[in-house]
Amino acid sequence: MQNHFNKSASDIVYKPSKQIMIESNVSATFEEAQKLINEIKNIVSNIK
Repeated sequence: MQNHFNKSASDIVYKPSKQIMIESNVSATFEEAQKLINEIKNIVSNIK
C-alpha cells in the first residue's frame, strides 16, 4: 500500500511539470514561428 501511494504521489508531482514543459516548448516554438513569419514579411516587402 505504501509503495502504491509513493507511485501516485510521484505521478501527481511529475505529470503537471511535464505538462508545463510541453506547454513552454510549444510557446517557444510559436515565438520562433512568429519571428520567421516577420522575417518573411520583411523579405517580401523588400522585393516589392
